[in-house]
Amino acid sequence: MYRQIKKQNIDVSGLCIDKTGAKNCLAITEIVTAHGCGTYASDNSSEFHHGTYLYREKTADMLITPEDINEDLIAKSKTVLLSGTAFSANPSRDAMFKVMEYAKKHDTKIVIDIDYRPFGWTSLEEASECYQKICNMADIVLGNREEFDVVEHTSMPENKDNAKSAEALLKMGAEIVIVKDGAKGSDAYLKDGKIISCGVIKTDIVKTFGSGDAYAAGFMYGYLTGKPIEYSMQLGSSCASIVLTKIDCAPAIPTLEVAEEHRKNHEKELLK
Repeated sequence: MYRQIKKQNIDVSGLCIDKTGAKNCLAITEIVTAHGCGTYASDNSSEFHHGTYLYREKTADMLITPEDINEDLIAKSKTVLLSGTAFSANPSRDAMFKVMEYAKKHDTKIVIDIDYRPFGWTSLEEASECYQKICNMADIVLGNREEFDVVEHTSMPENKDNAKSAEALLKMGAEIVIVKDGAKGSDAYLKDGKIISCGVIKTDIVKTFGSGDAYAAGFMYGYLTGKPIEYSMQLGSSCASIVLTKIDCAPAIPTLEVAEEHRKNHEKELLK
C-alpha cells in the first residue's frame, strides 16, 4: 500500500507505520450473483447477512494515538477527511479528536464520512452520541440515510427526512451536508439554503462495500480543485458506480481519467 500511494505522487510524510505487530483488517464475503452480493447489516444491528464478515479486532489503523498526529501537516492542509469508524474505539478515537482540535486551531476544513459499521461500537447509543459530537464540529458531512438514522438515534429517532437531518447539522455550523439515498441518488444541502441533487448510474452490483469511500474520493477531488458541487457529486457517483462492479475495494477505485469518462457517458442519468 505504501508503494502504491507513493507511486501516485502522494505525500507519505505523515504516514504512520505500526511496529507493534498489529493485525490487518480481514474481509470475508460470499458473492453469488450480481444481485446476491455480500454486504453487512445497515439496520442498526450488529447482525451480519448475505455472507460478509469483517475482522477488525485491534487492527493497526485503530491503534493510532494522539502522539502520532502531526499538527504541521494539518495546518498546511485545506481539509482533513475523517472516517466515523476511526472514532469507534480508543486510542484511535482520541487521535481523531486531536486531528479535529488542530484543524479547528488552523482553520482547516473538517470532513466527516459517517461510515457506520455496527460491529465496531459497544452500542448503538454510544455510536449515536459520538457521531452527534463529531458531526456538530464538521464543515462537511457525508453519509447514507441509514447512517444518519444512527447519528439521530438518541436525538431524533423517528426522523427519516433527509432535509431535516441536514438542517440540524447546518444549524450547528456545517457548510455542506450530503445524504446518499441508494437508487434515489444523493442530495447536498448547503448553508445558504440551496439543495443540489445528483442521480445514480444504473449498475449491476457485485458488492456494496467500498462505494462510499469511492464517492468521497470523487467528491473531495472536485471540492478541493474548486469545481462546482454538482460536478463533485457526479464524479463521486461515477467513482462509486465503478467500484460497485468490482470484487475488490481500494484497487477498484478508478483513476481520474476513467471516472471522468464514465461520468460524461452517463451525464443524463446523473442529472436528477
